[in-house]
Amino acid sequence: MAFIPLVLLTLTENIFKHGIFTDPQHLVLLRISLTGRVLEIYSLNLPKKARPVLNEDGKGLKNIRKRLEIFYGESVGMSAEPINGKFEVRIRVEL
Repeated sequence: MAFIPLVLLTLTENIFKHGIFTDPQHLVLLRISLTGRVLEIYSLNLPKKARPVLNEDGKGLKNIRKRLEIFYGESVGMSAEPINGKFEVRIRVEL
C-alpha cells in the first residue's frame, strides 16, 4: 500500500508556515522511517508564537488526521502537541 503524499506536503507546509526555521539554535527536524511495513513520520519545530495547548488541531493538522483516518482506518496513529516549547507531530502507519 502506498502513502498519501499530500500528508507530507501539508506537514512540511505547516512547518514553514507556523515555525521558525532560520534559527540555528532551533533546528527543524523532519524524520521519515520505514521499518518493515510500519511508516513513521516525526516532525519537531519551534513555533513562531507560543500557543496554548488546544483540544483541537489547526486546520492543516485536522486535514492530515482526516485523510489518514479515511485512507488507513485503525492502522494509523497521530499525535500533534506542544512539547517543551516546541511543536511535535508523530504519525505511525501500518502499510
